[in-house]
Amino acid sequence: MVKASTGMASRRVTWGKSLAEKLAMLPHGAKPTKREDARPGMRHWTKPLFSKRHLKEMKKEAEAQGLAWPMAGEEKAPAAPLESFYEKTIFMSKGSKRERQYDERKKKIQDKMAEMPKLVEEHLAAQKQRRSRTVLEKLLEIPRRFRR
Repeated sequence: MVKASTGMASRRVTWGKSLAEKLAMLPHGAKPTKREDARPGMRHWTKPLFSKRHLKEMKKEAEAQGLAWPMAGEEKAPAAPLESFYEKTIFMSKGSKRERQYDERKKKIQDKMAEMPKLVEEHLAAQKQRRSRTVLEKLLEIPRRFRR
């Protein structure tokens, strides 16, 4: 039965090893491994023997000593210089809802502002009619002593 290893215990395997010995562990030691004996509730994956930082340092050392890098075929090609985030992705960002509806909203506002003088005129006419008094109301407002 394999014990569940802590983060440091898995890396103790590499302490004190020469660069050639570390390079011999490489394709397997650079990737996390799945545990077959893990019970429910336990960790199913163990950390790789070498972190990405250690891998970069080992690659520099190997190039300096003239040794072949065993993971040369597995590395990604570097991104082209001056390539923006949006050029690297397949889809463009859809933007915020406010940005997407900006043009439609501006057109709607223009249409409503074109109708505004007519609406103001209608509103003023309605207010004037509402405030106008009938002949009876006008008569009732005149004090009784002046109505003779």
